[in-house]
Order: sequence, then C-alpha cells, then structure tokens
Amino acid sequence: MAGQEDREVLLQKDIPANIETHFEIPFEEYRALIAGATVFVVPLFADRVIRSLGQIATFEAVAHHIPVIASRTFQLTDYFTSDIEILFFQPENSNELRRQIERIMRDKPLKEELTQRAYSRMLSQYTDEQYTQSLLQLCGR
Repeated sequence: MAGQEDREVLLQKDIPANIETHFEIPFEEYRALIAGATVFVVPLFADRVIRSLGQIATFEAVAHHIPVIASRTFQLTDYFTSDIEILFFQPENSNELRRQIERIMRDKPLKEELTQRAYSRMLSQYTDEQYTQSLLQLCGR
C-alpha cells in the first residue's frame, strides 16, 4: 500500500508476482487489508524517505494483533524494539526479509508474544493520554 506519488519509484523495483501493490486505496479497504493479513511488512528504503513513514500502518497492524516486520530505519525503531515487539530487517535486503517472514510463520509462540507485547506497548505508551502527559511535561507542568 502506497500513495500515488510513490507508484513510479516502487514499480521500478522487481516486485515478485505473488506480491500485491495497492495505490491510493480508500481508508476502509486499507484497514480491511491490514486486518486480514497474516503478517504485515513495512519495506522502507534505507537512503530515502518516500511519502509514507510506516508508523500509522504499523499501529493499525499492531491494533489488529498482526505481527509486523519492518525495515530497520529511523521511522519505526523509535517506537518498537526488535525481537521484542516487532521484527526488523535491513532495508532492501530480501534475504533477511525472507528469513524474518519464515521465522514468524514457523514459530507460533514467537508470533503471539510479539503481537501481545507490541499491543501492550501501544496501549501503555502511544495513547492520547500518554501523548498529552508528555506534552505537559515538556511544558513544565
């Protein structure tokens, strides 16, 4: 899933036939795709930022208890810990991505632990209340 502005960059890549790409889909369709996923992959580039940074989609997946595998970039490493809440792989390293997908598909306890810990972290640290408290602390209250 990506925006229309990202289409040209992404379609220049050699995307395997079994990978679906979706551009500018309605929000409800986007959420339904995430909710129906077995694993959610966030394949960000190492050296450039395209329009999406992956955080919103990642939080959607976490909220649906879908395990997340993401490129190890600044966009998500600030939010989740590798091998604790989500799995990371080196950006554009398809072999490492494959290993992480195989790992999560074979190890059901790992999948359950990751999704539960990511969900718990989201509820404890990334809520409206927590955001408001952080802003108040920054303001000296």
